[in-house]
Amino acid sequence: MAVITGAGTGLGAATATLFAREGAAVTLVGRRAEKLEEVAGVIEVNGGRVLVVAGDVAKPDTANRAAAQSIQAFGGVDILINNAGLHAAPHPLHETPLDEWDSFLAVDLTGPFLFTRAVLPSMMQRRDGAVVNVGSMVALVGFKGSAAYAAAKGGLVSMTRTTAVDYAAYGIRANCVCPGGMEPVEYGNLTDEQLAQLRDAVSLSGGPLLDRLANVGEVAQFLLVLVGPNGRALTGAVIPFDGGFTAK
Repeated sequence: MAVITGAGTGLGAATATLFAREGAAVTLVGRRAEKLEEVAGVIEVNGGRVLVVAGDVAKPDTANRAAAQSIQAFGGVDILINNAGLHAAPHPLHETPLDEWDSFLAVDLTGPFLFTRAVLPSMMQRRDGAVVNVGSMVALVGFKGSAAYAAAKGGLVSMTRTTAVDYAAYGIRANCVCPGGMEPVEYGNLTDEQLAQLRDAVSLSGGPLLDRLANVGEVAQFLLVLVGPNGRALTGAVIPFDGGFTAK
């Protein structure tokens, strides 16, 4: 049974549909109920088991409801994919508004903390479990104009390692995948000008080694490996999935 945040679009939706196709029951979490219901409809049409929990991932109530309802519906939680995250146009630290800083920390770091905390008791009781945090290549290298995003994702990398250390005795694994760009990706409320600024920041940083972006389906397949039997020897890992961007 897998709880997936940010499951209404992009990587979260691709992961949810893939996991359901492979036989897992899935709980879809996100702010926009209509998007979650669309993904749930696809899963149900194909015979999958699915639960929808709409809410703000940065609020304890959302994490607690998702965990409690998943346990009630499916008997426990085996997998957590902390995927929900924010996008913002790059700008220097001194021009970063405090509310933007707070939003990144809330969604990209506090959210994963709350969901991990909520599902760990079930995993500990079952003495098995897999947590995958979706980080970013920006957590691993200096990236122009991304102080708030990098700080949140960098904290997520460190939290992943600590989770791995704290819960290995319970058979619980924690890993962090750090994508570069993915296609197709929804950039929320970014304007065309802000998207251009983001592309310029990527270009200034040298870009990836490979002249392509990963598709969300490819990253979802990798998440499936991490949480499945072939990933049982892997914990505490921070894995770039960025076309070689951070190899330079």
